[in-house]
Amino acid sequence: MSSLKEAQKIRLLETMWSSREGDRREGILYRQGKGWFQIASVGHEGLSALAVNLRREDYIFPHYRDRALVMARGMTTKQIARGFFAKLGSSSGGRQLPAHFSSREHNIWSMPSPTGSNLLPACGAAWGMQLDGSESVAVVCVGDAGMRQGEFYEAYTFAVQLSLPVVFVVEDNRYGISTPTQMMNPLRLGIFDDQRVVRVDGRRVDDVFSKSARAIRKARSGSGPTILWCELDRLCSHSSSDDQRQYVSEEELKLMDDRDPIKQLENELIAEGAIDRNDWQGRQETISHDVESTYEEVSHEEDPGEQHTLEELLGELPETKEVLFEGDKDLRIVDALNKAFRKFLEKDRRVMFFGEDVADPMGGVFKLTKGLSADYSDRVFNSPLAEATILGVACGLASYGMRPIFELQFIDFVGPAWNQLVTNLAMLRWRSMGEWKCPAVIYAPYGAYLPGGGPWHSQSNESAFAHIPGLRVVVPSTPEDAAGLMSSALKAEDPTIFLLPKHLLRVRMGTGKRVTEVPFGEARQVEEGWDVTVVAWGNCLEQVDKALDGIRDRVSADVFDLRSIIPWDRESIKASVQRTGRLIVVQEDNRSSSVGQMVIQELIEDPEVWRALCQPPKLISRSDVHIGFNPKYEYACLPSPADIQQVLLSFVQETISVENDSVDEIKPVNGNSKMSDLIPLKVPAVGEGLEEARILKFFKNPGDRVEKDEPLYQLETDKAVVDVESPMEGIVSSWNADADSIVEVGAQVGLLQTEANGVHEIQSPAPETEHVPVRTAVKEEPALEFEEQPLSASQQVLAGRLARAAQVAVPATIFQTVCWESLMATRRELKEGPDAETLTTFSLAAWSVVDALKEHPIFRSSLPKSSVLRVYKNVHLGVAVSLPGDDLTTAVVENAETMSSVEFARRLRLQVERARKGQDQAGLQTSVILTSLTGMKVRDAIPVIVPPAMATLGFSSPYDELSLKDGTVVSQTMLNLSLTIDHRVVNGSAAAAFLNDVKDRIENMSPARLGLDSVKSS
Repeated sequence: MSSLKEAQKIRLLETMWSSREGDRREGILYRQGKGWFQIASVGHEGLSALAVNLRREDYIFPHYRDRALVMARGMTTKQIARGFFAKLGSSSGGRQLPAHFSSREHNIWSMPSPTGSNLLPACGAAWGMQLDGSESVAVVCVGDAGMRQGEFYEAYTFAVQLSLPVVFVVEDNRYGISTPTQMMNPLRLGIFDDQRVVRVDGRRVDDVFSKSARAIRKARSGSGPTILWCELDRLCSHSSSDDQRQYVSEEELKLMDDRDPIKQLENELIAEGAIDRNDWQGRQETISHDVESTYEEVSHEEDPGEQHTLEELLGELPETKEVLFEGDKDLRIVDALNKAFRKFLEKDRRVMFFGEDVADPMGGVFKLTKGLSADYSDRVFNSPLAEATILGVACGLASYGMRPIFELQFIDFVGPAWNQLVTNLAMLRWRSMGEWKCPAVIYAPYGAYLPGGGPWHSQSNESAFAHIPGLRVVVPSTPEDAAGLMSSALKAEDPTIFLLPKHLLRVRMGTGKRVTEVPFGEARQVEEGWDVTVVAWGNCLEQVDKALDGIRDRVSADVFDLRSIIPWDRESIKASVQRTGRLIVVQEDNRSSSVGQMVIQELIEDPEVWRALCQPPKLISRSDVHIGFNPKYEYACLPSPADIQQVLLSFVQETISVENDSVDEIKPVNGNSKMSDLIPLKVPAVGEGLEEARILKFFKNPGDRVEKDEPLYQLETDKAVVDVESPMEGIVSSWNADADSIVEVGAQVGLLQTEANGVHEIQSPAPETEHVPVRTAVKEEPALEFEEQPLSASQQVLAGRLARAAQVAVPATIFQTVCWESLMATRRELKEGPDAETLTTFSLAAWSVVDALKEHPIFRSSLPKSSVLRVYKNVHLGVAVSLPGDDLTTAVVENAETMSSVEFARRLRLQVERARKGQDQAGLQTSVILTSLTGMKVRDAIPVIVPPAMATLGFSSPYDELSLKDGTVVSQTMLNLSLTIDHRVVNGSAAAAFLNDVKDRIENMSPARLGLDSVKSS
C-alpha cells in the first residue's frame, strides 16, 4: 500500500480537525482560568496518518504533541479533556500534565515529561516483542531537540544491535521551545547515515503514511529500526506559558501557516472532489460543537481528592510461602542467588537477565549468574556498557509483560541510569493510575569494607533509593534472606532495588534450614536482649556482631537486621525500643538525609516510643564524605566494631579502651630495607568480594631460595587463577597450609626467612612468651609500710553520687514491722512449680514494692533541679547488690510494672547477675532502691539515699516474735522495714502510706495476688 484511500483521508481529516479544535478549546479555557496548563499539538496533526499502518497489538510511545496521532489510534476527545482538567477519571487520575497521553487499552505507553525518556523503554518493549516471536512493532516519537539527549543514541544503537522492531519518529519543527535547532539537530548535522534515516514531509498525510508503512514493514520483518525524520511546523507557542511571536518573525509565521497540514489535506480533498467545501464547513462546525460540549461535560466530572494521593503508588505485596530449596550450612549469598536465579528461569519463561558480563564464561564479575547463560541462552544476555540502557530497557520489558532481573555491575555506576530510575521505573504505575506496571528487579553489589574499593566501588547509597516514591529497596545480609527476598521481589508488581553487600557475598553463613520466601517489611531479629535495641543492615551486621563479642556479659542487645529498607518494619523495632528504652542505628551510608535518620525520626515522633526512651537514640554512620582508595580513608569514615562497642558501653555507663582492628596497616615493601628476619606470607585480596581461595600448588618448598617477584604459590578464586609472587629475596621457612586447602583472604600461609644481617640458614620462629609486667618498688623515708589503693570503679561511682547528695538531699527515715508468714507460705507453694528458682523470697517482696509503687506517683519521681519534679510514668526499681571485696553497686529493673510477677522475677535475677559481673547500671532511671540484710542477722538499719533515687527501702533479717492469739501463745516470723526518703519531695504521711501499702501486700500475699491462679499456671 503506497497511498491512502479516499475514505481514510476523510477520516484522518476529521480526526485532525477534532484534534485542532480540542487544542483551541483548551486555549480558551486556560485563558478563562478553567485550566492550569496547556501543551498544544497544532501543526503536528499530519502524523496521525502513521496510526493507519499500526495493528492493535503494536505500541506507541508518544510525544506530547501527538494528540492527533493518539486520537487516530483510538483515544477520544473526552479522554484527552479529562487530562486537561486533571480529572480523577483521566488516564493519570489527574497526576500528569495535559498532553501526556496514556492508554493501556490502545497500547499507548504513559508519556514522561523529560524529553527522550520514552526511547529506551520503547526498545525494551520491542525486545519483548522480538523474544515473543510476534510481529508487533513499537513506534516511539521524540522532538528534534530531544535527539540531543544521550539516551537517543543509546536507544538507537541498542535497536540496531538487536535489529529490534522499533520505528523512531523525529518530529522536527525546528525549535526547542525558543531555541532554533537548525545547527543543533543531529539529522541536519549529518550525524546519521542516510541509509538509516528516511526523510518525511510531516505536513502531508500521504507522505507520512507511505514512508511509515515501509518502516513498519521493515521492523515487522526483523530487519531492524528506521528513523523517520518528519519535517513539520509548530503552529502554536511551545505551551500556554510561552508566546512564540517574541522569537518567530511574522514572515516565518505566515509561511508556516500556509503549510498547515489540515489546510493542505482539506484543499486536496476538495480539489479531488472527495468532499464539498460547504459540506466540510458544516462538518467542521459540528465537530467544534461536539468538542465544546465534551469539554463542558468533563469539567463537571469528579476531581481527585486527598484520599487518592497515595493510590497506586505500590501494589499489594505478594504472599510469601514458597520453599525455594533445601538449606546448606556452607551456603553463601552468591550461591543462594545463583540457585534462586536458576529456579526462576526454569519456572517462568518471562524471566530474563541482562547486565554487563552476566553471560558465561564470566557469569558476572561477582559470579552471581555463573552458568545461567549456558542453559538459558535465550534469556540471559550481556548488556552494553550503558547503565541507562539497562534500566530503560528493563522498564519497557516489564511494562510489556516480561519479568526482567537486571544487574548493575556496581551500584556506584547508577548515575547514568538515574533518569530512567526516577522518571519511569518508580513513577510509571503511579502516573498511569495503575494502568501500566513495572515489575522489574534491579540488583547490584554495593558497599565497602573491602579495602581498595575507592570512591567508585565502595558506595552504600540506599538512602538515595529510599527517597524515591514507587521503589522497594532491600539489603539482605544472609544467603537465606538474599534468595527469599529476591523471590518476593520477582513476584511483586513494582520495581525493587536489590542491594547486595559485597563484603558478605562469599561468607559461608548458611543456617542449614530450608530457604523460603522472605516478605518485604519484616526485620529479622538476630539476637535477643534487654539493654538496648540495635538496628543495622548489610555489612554493618557483621560490625555489630564483632562489637558485641567480648561484652555480651555486660551488654544485652536486641539486634535487628532491617533487611527491608522500603518498606521497613516499624512495629518490630518500636516494640523492641519500648522494651529496652534505648536505640542505636548502625549504617554504612553517610549520615545526612539517611535511612538511619529516617528510622530514628519516625520512631521518636511516636509518643509511646518517646515516653519509653531512657536516652537519646544514637546513629553510628559513615561521615558525610566519599571513600578514598587508600584503606586508611575507608576505615577512617566507616563505622567500626570499636565505634559501636564504645557507644554500647556508654549506653550502660561503662567505658573501655578499644582499638580499631578492622584493617591491618598496609605498608609498602622496599626490597632493600632491613626488615625482621621472618616475614609472614598472607593470602592477598585478589578480587573484590572474595573471602577465601584455594591453594592449587606451591612452587617452592621449605628451604628453597626465592628471588624477589618470583612465584611462591598458586591460588584459585571464584574469579581467577593467580600466581602469588615473593615480596622479597629470601628462603621459604615454612608453609602453614596444604595444597588443595581452602584459606581465608588475609590468613598467613607461610613464613619467609630474609637474608638481612647476613642470616642465610632457616631460622625457626621465636616461641611466644607470656608478657610479664615489670613492677618497681619505691622505698620512702622514714620506713613506714603502706599501700595506696584506689577505689574500685563502682565505689567511685557511689562516692560521687553520695557527694552530690550530701549537698542537696534532706534524708528522713521511718520504720515499720511486717509479718512474713504469708510471703513464706506463698513461696512454699510455688516451690512445686516450674519457676521455683526464679520466684525467690526476695523477688516476691520486691514485687510487693513494685505493686505499691503503682499507687504512689511521688515515689516514682526525681528532682533533677531544685524546683522541678520529674514524675516517671513507669516503675523503675533499683536493688543494691553486694560485690566481692565489700564492693557495692546497683541493679535496675525498668518498666517493672509492665511485667508479670514471673517476668519481673526473671528480669530482676538477670539484672542482679549483670551487676555482679561488673555492669554498672547507675545511668538507668530509678526512684526507689531496695537493700536487703535478710541473711546478715541485722534487725535494724538506717539506709542512705543514693541519687538519682529519692528513697531507699531496707529489709532487715527475719526474726521470730511471740504473741498471744485467742488465748494461745503463737510464734510468727517478722521483719523490719526501714524507709529513708528525700524530705524535700516526700513528707512523712506520704512515706507512711507507701510503707503501709507495702506491708499490706506482703502480709496478704498469695499466688492469686501474684497473678498465678495455680502452681501449674506459673
